[in-house]
Amino acid sequence: MTQTPIVHIKDSIATKLLIMVFSVYFILTIIVTFTHMYAEFFNTKDQVYNEMKVVGHTFAPGLSKALWDVNLAQLQPTFLGMAKFPSIEGVKLENELGKEIGASGIVITSNGDVVKVNSEGKKIQVEGYSGLFHFSFPIIHKRRGTEIKVGKITIYSSNNVVFDKVKLGFVFIVINSIIKTLALWMLVLFISRRILSRPLAELAAATKKLDLDNLEDAKIDIKTSGKNELKILEKAFNFMVVKLLKGKNDLAESEKKYRGIFENALEGIFQITMEGRFIDANPALAGILGYKSPNELIKSITNIERQLYVDPRQRSQLIYSVQEQTRVENYECQLYRKNRSVIWVSIQTRSILEENGEIGHLEGILEDITERKRVEEELKEYRNHLEDLVKERTSELEKEITERKQVEIERVKLIGELQEALEQVKQLKGLIPICANCKKIRDDKGYWNHLESYIEKHSDAQFSHSICQECADELYGDEEWYKKRKKDGKI
Repeated sequence: MTQTPIVHIKDSIATKLLIMVFSVYFILTIIVTFTHMYAEFFNTKDQVYNEMKVVGHTFAPGLSKALWDVNLAQLQPTFLGMAKFPSIEGVKLENELGKEIGASGIVITSNGDVVKVNSEGKKIQVEGYSGLFHFSFPIIHKRRGTEIKVGKITIYSSNNVVFDKVKLGFVFIVINSIIKTLALWMLVLFISRRILSRPLAELAAATKKLDLDNLEDAKIDIKTSGKNELKILEKAFNFMVVKLLKGKNDLAESEKKYRGIFENALEGIFQITMEGRFIDANPALAGILGYKSPNELIKSITNIERQLYVDPRQRSQLIYSVQEQTRVENYECQLYRKNRSVIWVSIQTRSILEENGEIGHLEGILEDITERKRVEEELKEYRNHLEDLVKERTSELEKEITERKQVEIERVKLIGELQEALEQVKQLKGLIPICANCKKIRDDKGYWNHLESYIEKHSDAQFSHSICQECADELYGDEEWYKKRKKDGKI
């Protein structure tokens, strides 16, 4: 069985994950380690300080008695004995007036200088010495129940003393952190290589060997348990294989259907290069152009622009339109058939782009519209003929309308004349029989009518009754009121 190749450890995703994780872990380890060392240092410093207190309180009674008795023989050994303790760098003794009466080791003078006092009592100044800390307390002598201050003792230690005490512990802390980090690194790397890198390598190898012609054997089992990410990847890969297999079968079926449509279509279907050569063509296209088969067409036509187009400029126009719009529909032009007869065609085409965005080739449909063009030409001629007939008939109608308008004008004039005649119909004309005595008039039926009644009936005249002067004199001439009004000129 061939072993699945595993990615080199430096390129492994497990290594990269570990670098990311352990970078954070390393920083945290450094922080925790230094925090531990810091706490350990100050804890040890507190211990040293407490030791200084213990030493001071231990030797305080002897120093008190020696100072009270001014017993230098006792004072000197006691004083020097304190300075021998490992935690103590130096000791300084002052009397009750604050005057230095003895010192040993490294101490700070009243001037603030750091000096080292040797066994002969000689002071040597120490340059650049730092980190001293001290503990001071008064020396009390009790006499008859009274506490009397007889001096002051100052005990010195330094950070160097503290560091000497903890440096071994520091070394172990650092080594412990390094060992734990390295051990954890190796352990996690080893485990991750087994549970992550190997399954991923198997998945990568299966993906690399994936072959569309052999999908049935492409499923994998990376032998991992649980519902982890790797199991999800395994299921996703196997599902992808199933989908690819289904897609392959569907594609084969679709290709079969497409090939059937391609071969049996009534319209010409083509694929051509931008340079003007056929890539593929269906039988219908070969038939339209007068060739026996698509192969004969593809082999015979090596330059579409020169060999097929009646006007080669139309090919250039079509290419320009496709470049600008990616798709052209209903582009009509004339092409030569194999026998050099000319046909009209309608082209629908679109561009197919390559990965770099450039047009790789064109594909589309070509339809023979020669018969349609012939019918359109006949319809055009018939339409022109109809337009001529319409113009002729329109001219006749305009003439007829003009004549009708003239007739209308004459009709209006006649109506006016008739109305005028009607106005004159009721005028009295001819001989009218009238009574010589009562002045009544005889009508056509032989009846006698009052003059005003006859006239109102046979004309538009109306009467308003009054009395003439002669009749008034005849009727009222003898009346006094009449005579008076006539005299006054009112009648």
